[in-house]
Amino acid sequence: MFFLKYLIKYLQRYYKVEQGLEYVEALRHLNKPSEVTVPNELIPAGVLMQLRGLMNCHVLSLHSEWVWPYWMERQTDPHSDAFIPRAMNLTYLNLTHRNWTGIGFCQRRNEAIVDPRGAITPWNNGWSLDTWLWDGSTLHVPSQATPGQVKQRRYENLPWVFTEISFANISLVLEAFPVHVEDHDYVVQSATVLNCGETPFTGALVFSLRPSNPEGISLIHEIAFNTKGFWLVNGRFAAYVPERPSRWHVSNQARGDVAKSLWSDHASEHIAHCRAGLCTGACAYDLSLQRGESKKIFIVMPLEEMNPRQITIEFLSAGKIENARQESYHEWQSKMSEGMSIRISDHRYEKCFAANKATLLLLHDDSEITAGPFTYHRHWFRDAAYMLYALDMLGYHKLVANVLRTYPARQWKNGYFCAQKGEWDSNGQAIWSIVEHYRFSGDLNLLRELYPHCKRAALWIEKKRHDVTVTKKKPRGLLPAGFSAEHLGPNDFYYWDNFWALRGIEDVIEAARVLGYTQDAREFRAIADRYLQDLLASIHYELEHNPDQVLPAAPGRPPDAGMIGNVVAAYPLHLFDIRTTPWLAKTVRFIRDHLFHREAFYQEMIHSGINSYLTLQMAQCLLQLGDTSAFELMEYMLSLASPTLCWPEAIHPRTYGGCMGDGHHGWAAAEWIILLRSLLIQEADQTLHVTRSTPRSWIQKDTVLGAANAPTYFGQVSFTSRYAVNTAHLEIQPHWINPPEGICWHVGVPIENEIKVSQGAVKEMGYDYLVFSPDTREISVKIKRHAI
Repeated sequence: MFFLKYLIKYLQRYYKVEQGLEYVEALRHLNKPSEVTVPNELIPAGVLMQLRGLMNCHVLSLHSEWVWPYWMERQTDPHSDAFIPRAMNLTYLNLTHRNWTGIGFCQRRNEAIVDPRGAITPWNNGWSLDTWLWDGSTLHVPSQATPGQVKQRRYENLPWVFTEISFANISLVLEAFPVHVEDHDYVVQSATVLNCGETPFTGALVFSLRPSNPEGISLIHEIAFNTKGFWLVNGRFAAYVPERPSRWHVSNQARGDVAKSLWSDHASEHIAHCRAGLCTGACAYDLSLQRGESKKIFIVMPLEEMNPRQITIEFLSAGKIENARQESYHEWQSKMSEGMSIRISDHRYEKCFAANKATLLLLHDDSEITAGPFTYHRHWFRDAAYMLYALDMLGYHKLVANVLRTYPARQWKNGYFCAQKGEWDSNGQAIWSIVEHYRFSGDLNLLRELYPHCKRAALWIEKKRHDVTVTKKKPRGLLPAGFSAEHLGPNDFYYWDNFWALRGIEDVIEAARVLGYTQDAREFRAIADRYLQDLLASIHYELEHNPDQVLPAAPGRPPDAGMIGNVVAAYPLHLFDIRTTPWLAKTVRFIRDHLFHREAFYQEMIHSGINSYLTLQMAQCLLQLGDTSAFELMEYMLSLASPTLCWPEAIHPRTYGGCMGDGHHGWAAAEWIILLRSLLIQEADQTLHVTRSTPRSWIQKDTVLGAANAPTYFGQVSFTSRYAVNTAHLEIQPHWINPPEGICWHVGVPIENEIKVSQGAVKEMGYDYLVFSPDTREISVKIKRHAI
């Protein structure tokens, strides 16, 4: 809080502000004493966000008549559910429609984003391209279109977005896709105007460069158009139009939005400057379309700021771009075909699985994986743990290894894996990611290479949990109070941190055993046992003083939304069996009964919205309890996915747009992949379980369920499960590395003792399941009458 104290004292000294410091002091006491009140790494981004919000507030007050992004149009419309007054607020931020879709390539650093109305932001935190239609008297703007006028979708579930806007008898189809030309990545907006009416259409298509994006104002101090087709923003190459426009114009704050002056008599200026950063520019293409005729026009934008001298015009012609488009498509198709695929009777789930598989590949930037393409375009061990876990489940082991090899460079000499100083969950997450990768890939060499770093990280955990430097009033054996970027509340002694840390030590034990370091394994076993003893002592003390017998987020806290962090003990860490651990089961039930909005977890800590990935984590826990209401959560989250099948970090409970974080959230994508994989394949107790948690509604006559190229702890597996009126048939094609003791096929409906097996042997038969040997390749079983 030092910077706040400094600011208040400055205001007191120079502006006679007599009050305020007492609030800073009071705010400090909401936190438990900790080394770091707020990580320094978060301050620059936070300051930028609030200063941008201050600019948003003033610009909207002065220029409400300008064309603004979709979220601004909705949030300033008093007739909209998204309306938020600006009175009494210093800043004005996007809190209602934080939705966008990333576009780019796998293993490349930069992504563009497309908003719900087709506007493209090619540079992180940069300007946007909007596409309009002029009919001779009215300018039709997508951001002002009604929901019924707009359709948006992905192209074949790839990071490739189509937006169709209907204006009376004219249709505007925008296709945003990535291309790679001459060692540079670009995003292309292909705009097609189609005359759907009975009469000829005369008008114009407009590309406009805007000083805004889904976060708010993005300053353009200088904008220029070169008649060769180049647009420059702040002196950098911003866009290229292969086809010469019919007219162009630039403007600034003093002259007003270019949307108002593009068709004026003096509209032909090439360059504009604006100290307020509100330059706008546009180029228009005259159209004359007969009934059923269409016209397609391209605009090409680099995914990073470039010097105009780096560009060779010949390589950005319409023909070259079309060829590059096909190459991009084949590159993405090839990458997608490498990983696990699923087959489900409900094709909505299949599409969403494929789309979020592409999302994880998109957010893999070669040496790191980021939590989003825009707001969260950086690496955190926490988000990466889940995203790398999902990529390993999908079979992209080389991509995961690329990221894990950078972890030693992210580790301090004392063993601390630091994403941002003051968070204590990262060591456990880094270790878990490394060892979990070994379980899926069998890459012993990488495990051996990274083991010394895991060992140092585990020793750091043991030392840190006994650290009483900041305060001696610390729960015995728990990690110090830490900052929660997972938004569990103010700085506290979070069980979340300790669950991750304990899992990390347990995984170091496994790594030591696998590598033959028996002495290390014994020493860390003793450390883990003592840690578990201290952790359980704290948990049981809390349960004794809690009438609901549920575990709060931290010692001494009442039950609140922060306790969602405790579900990590069941999923994904499996530290405790939720079926035999009453306090963990009761905690999950309490969250489900008291902290949900409809069928989703409402995170009132910071987010103030429906949390996408935490809801999916709750579904995992309910599945472990055998509670089929997990499927209701899953179905509800599918209904809340955007038209491009992605989720923001948190969702506004009225607008159902994003209200927190990145509008295309990587962790949420990972949770969807992990959950659907869990419905089809699970590992438990040296047994491979097939269709263990499949919804009963998916099992019907002529239903086919399956997975192809699915990595497991035992090796890669493909299977197909087919259902007819009287029989169920399973084909399985394994490539075992460490064969399981058995395969358990959860048929999902009552079965009879009429079984046909192709080699192998049946070990056990239950009411609706079969256990058979791992050398079995085909098995059929009779279904009880009327079961389907």
